[in-house]
Amino acid sequence: MYVCINIDPNHEDNADYDWYLSADTNIECFSPYWYKGVIYASLMIIIYPIGIPLMYLRLLYGCKDELISRSVDSNSIANSGSTSNNSNDSSYSNDSNKDDDDDDDKIDNKQLSIAALRISFLWEPYEPKYWYWEIIECYRRISLTAVLSMVSPGSSSQSVLSVLLSLLFIKMYGYYQPYEADTDDIIAEVGQFQIYFTYFGALILQNSLLHSSLNNTVGK
Repeated sequence: MYVCINIDPNHEDNADYDWYLSADTNIECFSPYWYKGVIYASLMIIIYPIGIPLMYLRLLYGCKDELISRSVDSNSIANSGSTSNNSNDSSYSNDSNKDDDDDDDKIDNKQLSIAALRISFLWEPYEPKYWYWEIIECYRRISLTAVLSMVSPGSSSQSVLSVLLSLLFIKMYGYYQPYEADTDDIIAEVGQFQIYFTYFGALILQNSLLHSSLNNTVGK
């Protein structure tokens, strides 16, 4: 609803107005019908890309203290030391001993409040210290879809931005490893690489950076 194009950029016709909606050139931009669509789209932006993540944040923040203090499934972290560098083995052992000393301070999931249990789908996959990660995940999805669709659709700028954003999320998920289960961290990072190579392949095909005979290979 926000992207309009000039269908006569060289002023070859006698029409006074040549701006139409890019997604549907039957709709004249800045017409009463177009304004109604913009109002509706703006309302949906407030409700979904802004409102829902903020609602998630409010619900999670209300249970922040108990979510940070909750215990984690020992099965999901039993092998976490094996994925670390060998140089960290001793520090991991020390951390394990410290965790044992702090077990009494942990809150069992069965002892969580009803408010926290009701929103378990927002925090359960993540480590306690990353109780807020679902909000980051929401904005990752939005930025790689809706936001990108607004940036010079079909242009090289859009493709370059998509590659840069995907690299950013590769770094974030690889560095923080927010999931309780190590396998989930690995799958999440692999997923970010898959998105990156998809956008990178699109950039190659869009700008014919390789010989045309390799297009099928890049597409696969």
